[in-house]
Amino acid sequence: MRFIGLGLAIALVAGSAGAQTAQQFDLTCSGTRVSEVDGPAEPYEYGFRIDLGTSRWCWDHCEVTYPIAEVGPDRIVLNEKSVDDYRERSSTRNEVSRVTGVHTLSSISVRPLPRLYKVEGRCVPGPFTGFPAALF
Repeated sequence: MRFIGLGLAIALVAGSAGAQTAQQFDLTCSGTRVSEVDGPAEPYEYGFRIDLGTSRWCWDHCEVTYPIAEVGPDRIVLNEKSVDDYRERSSTRNEVSRVTGVHTLSSISVRPLPRLYKVEGRCVPGPFTGFPAALF
């Protein structure tokens, strides 16, 4: 009976450590980037730093952090924005699948000028390297 209790305690500790690690992580991604309408897809290496506990994220070099738009069991929506008025018509969505690691960023504008920026890749998690410290 002692061994069962010890095994259960070890499993609980390991499970809680895994849950803590999943709250903060870096993603290293590789894929393609299209940066203009009808432009070619170019190879692209990039990454993110994500802290689900504070609901913040940043790009590769992490100069600025941003709020996470939505966290679900199967995906993290880093940001999402749509504008449709007389001056601007645009849509942006940046998300990563928590199940497959597939990342997609799509930013389309038809007004005032047609623009397209699209990134597709696959990401793998790694240790969290932190956010920049505030100076004041």
